[in-house]
Amino acid sequence: MGAYDIDREKPSVSQWHYSTFGNIPPSSNAQPGWQVLAENFDEDTTLVTGAPLKNLKVLLRDHDEGVTLGRWVAQGGFAGDPVVPEEHRLEKFAGKVTCPTYNFNGDPKGANLALVHPAIKERRCVSKNVCHGVFYDRAFHEKVGKVRDARKSFGLIHDAMEGYLAKKPDGKKFHDPLAACAALDPSIVTWAEVEVYRAKGEWGSVPRSGTNTWITTAVDQEAFHRVFLGV
Repeated sequence: MGAYDIDREKPSVSQWHYSTFGNIPPSSNAQPGWQVLAENFDEDTTLVTGAPLKNLKVLLRDHDEGVTLGRWVAQGGFAGDPVVPEEHRLEKFAGKVTCPTYNFNGDPKGANLALVHPAIKERRCVSKNVCHGVFYDRAFHEKVGKVRDARKSFGLIHDAMEGYLAKKPDGKKFHDPLAACAALDPSIVTWAEVEVYRAKGEWGSVPRSGTNTWITTAVDQEAFHRVFLGV
């Protein structure tokens, strides 16, 4: 059974995805996204998000009675100089305390609600300053090629990225796969306990204990590759 985003009639997917994988027709029996979440949340559930948090917002705002989510792993947020050790700062973000982030800014009310709602017991933000250092490049493409026959998904990824890399040889930032792998194995990234905040359309974080809200400050890329490839 599928789910749909109550705030969209069409999915927010780039033309590259349609040209690569084709146009998949919508489900004919989809439930509202918030309802799918409500039916599957419990204290042992991990929710991984990689888009604006519209359905999660509706659940927490309008239907939160009895809801418990054990862990939320979000691709979003920003850890700036107050949180990231100097040796792990990407040059493009050095000196920054806050920065716009797409997924959280796609629904800032939803992000702010999820960051404080008591129904969510643990929050893990895979932040922009780490994601922007992780690429699907030619070297990683070769690794995927070696295991492409192990799973159908690897073959689809390898075929799609062959065309992508032909046009953009520098590669593609690998945001959501990193977040998914960090949910599977949190040890592939370094975490700092923080309070996440929004100021003037940008997101930042400050070190703070007792929040049970954690944000990434560094990544072990070889460990990430191992988790992604299942080797």
